[in-house]
Formats: sequence, structure tokens, C-alpha cells
Amino acid sequence: MMEMKTRLNGTQVATLFLAGFSCLSAFALPPVVEPRAATPAPFKPQVQDPQELERVLNSGDSAQAVRLLSHMGCGPPNAASVEVVERAWQRRESASPDSTTRDPVVTAWMAKCLAERWPQFSSRQPADEPVVAKLREAIVSNNPEEVRAAAAGLTHIATAEDVQAIVAVPTRLPALGRLMAVELSQICRADAADGIAKILETVADAHERASMDSFAKGLAPVRRLNCRFDVNIVGNPVSAADREDFWVPPHGPGAGATAQEVTAALGSSNIDSARKVLWELRCLPSEQAGIAAVRTAWQTEGSTPSGPVGRDPSVRTEMAMCLAEAAAASHSTFDPSIATELRKAVKDSDDRYLMPAMEGLSRIATAADVQLIVDVVKQRRTFFSDIAVFDLRTTCAPGAAEAADQIRERVKDLQVRDRIDYQIKSTERVREGICGKDGN
Repeated sequence: MMEMKTRLNGTQVATLFLAGFSCLSAFALPPVVEPRAATPAPFKPQVQDPQELERVLNSGDSAQAVRLLSHMGCGPPNAASVEVVERAWQRRESASPDSTTRDPVVTAWMAKCLAERWPQFSSRQPADEPVVAKLREAIVSNNPEEVRAAAAGLTHIATAEDVQAIVAVPTRLPALGRLMAVELSQICRADAADGIAKILETVADAHERASMDSFAKGLAPVRRLNCRFDVNIVGNPVSAADREDFWVPPHGPGAGATAQEVTAALGSSNIDSARKVLWELRCLPSEQAGIAAVRTAWQTEGSTPSGPVGRDPSVRTEMAMCLAEAAAASHSTFDPSIATELRKAVKDSDDRYLMPAMEGLSRIATAADVQLIVDVVKQRRTFFSDIAVFDLRTTCAPGAAEAADQIRERVKDLQVRDRIDYQIKSTERVREGICGKDGN
């Protein structure tokens, strides 16, 4: 579930393709590579020493500044270095003409860094306009380094015009075609997908075009991962996949456990194996055989002496979570003992039970259950606030949206609040489409 809560940036997309699509590794270029590099290595954003960065930005060494800025990530691990970039950005216009911070390539990378910190799906503020203006100026440059930085930054705020500007890049800088396709795959707009197809049309060599076509087709699941729901892609309605992901949040990659695996795991004495199998089973309507196996085990364990697996509270909690999700996804009735088990697990002081218990209970919650989740989260580590908001934003339970806002208001940690804001913004359109404007 946690994998779905963070947005990939361009460097992570490139790394994902290098790792997961080895046959395409020559095409998944990171935002910055040496021009003569024959085989780029997987790119991982670096944690940057803020003192080194400040020294270089004040030194006049533009090449070194670009190297540092292009290799650092601008997420929370580099918060101190992002502050250095912010200060350098603010003083750029008052700096001397030969200053590093007046160099157009350096300023493009600084703008990219500042844009990267903006929460996805949030509205831009007036103070952001100079950053946006710089990115739009740089995307039409003939300098590849400026364009790389601009494309990466524009993925966060792209309009239809920005998409067209990115699509136009390969006509003047053919070597950046594949990279522009990667960046377009992160933009939550339907016309960005069309833009990838247009880039393919600019490739004259048939073999090259076939390779890029295969590469482009592999970008689709990454694009949905970035945008979280299809309805977040401007121009798309709520899809069947959106409805599935709303009611039954994905827990990770893979097809999920089979009914035979579920039966074997719940009939064994291996608690860890049983929990792993249950976590892999998504409990969607299409997995009726697996759900039936869990339901049979649930009913059996409730009426007869059980073995180690059936008696284990963590396994019981995950069984209840599965059955609650199955009921929510199919809009069917459920055994009241499921809710009883989940309420007990939410109240338990053992943190191991809280995540699956909140997820399961939120699927079938009454107004009292929603308040229970809020009250319990107040007593737990801040980490669980983020999880609880996600659960409460992906349910039509009465008062759930308001409860998510309550949790947000009490969180003081700015990084956690940023994650919570992402949960709220990213679920807004899908929640309205499924639950209605009133959220119920």
C-alpha cells in the first residue's frame, strides 16, 4: 500500500525501467547523462551536502553547480539543500552578471528543484510563477541541459501548452526523444499520452521506432502509478480500475495468492507465511475463490478449536480486513463478527494490527467506527496519521472525509502533513466520482 502513496520523479521512472525492463535499458535515460556515455547506469538521486552546494553556488563554477543540482533529489532527504537552492533562487537577479546563479542552465536546474517539491495535484501560488516562467523559457531552449531540467520540472504543473512544448523538443534535439517520452509519462493529462505517440512519429529509423514503441507501451503502468487514479489524468473518467483501487487499495506488485495457496497457508502452522499470503490476496470480486477460502477459514476458526494460525490475532485481523474489503467492493452484506474483530484490533496497543485493522474497518465503517479511528490515531505515532487519512479518503463511510481533515489539523510534522495533503488531493476526484459530491 505504501508504494502507491509517493509520486515517482523522472529519475525514479528511468531507474524503474532500467531495473524492470532490461531489454529497454539503453532507452531509459536519467535526466542527466554524460553526452558520450554509451550505457547509462541506473540513476539514483543523491543526498547532497548543503554546505558543499552553497559553496559551489557562490563560487562561479557553473559546471559544478549543474552537476550537483542534476544529481540531487529535491525531496525530504535533501530539505536542507533545497533551502540552499531557495536562497540562491531568491538572490539570482541581484547577483553579478558572471554569477553562477545567473547562468541559464543553473537557474533551470534550480527551478526544476523548486518545482519538484510542490505537492502533486495542488494549486500553484502567485509566488511560484517565476519558477514556472523559467521552466517554460528553458523548455524551448536549444541547450540540452536546460531542456532536461525544464521537462523534469514541468511534469509537476504541465498544461496543454507545456505538453506541446515537450513534444516539440525532439524535432530540434533528437537525442532527447526518449527522455521526453519518460517525462510525458508522468504528466497527468490525456494529451501527454498522445504526445508520446507524436514523438514516435519523429523517429525515421524503423528499428529505432519499433524499439521506442515497445518502450512507450511500457510507460503506461508507470504513468498510472504516478497519477494514482485514471480520473486524475485530465480528460479521463473514473475507470473500473479506479473503483477497484478505491475500495480495495493495492498492497504491492503481483497477481495475488491463489485459493489453493490461501487454503494451504491458513491450514498450516506458519503464521508469517499465512500473513504474507493474506496480504498478497487483494480480495477483489474477481478473486472469489480466494475470498471463499478466507471466509471458510474464518467461519471454521470461529466455531471450532483452531491451530496456531487461526488463533493468531494478526492473522485474524488480516482475514477480517480481506472479508471487509470484499464486502465493500461487491457492496454486499458481511458477518458482524468481522467488524467486531477489526474494532478490537484498532483498539489494541500492538502497532502490528493497526494498519490492516484501519484499512479493513474503514471499508465497512459506521460513523462511530470513523470516530474510533480518529481517536485511536491521536494516541499513536504520527506515522499512522498518514495511513489513516488514506484509508478515510478511500471510503464512502459517513463523516470519513471530515475525519481525515481532523487528523490533518492536528499533525505538526510538515513532512507528514505534505503526505496527508497528497492523500487528500489525489483522492478528491475519484472520491467524488464514486461517493458523490456530498462524499457519502
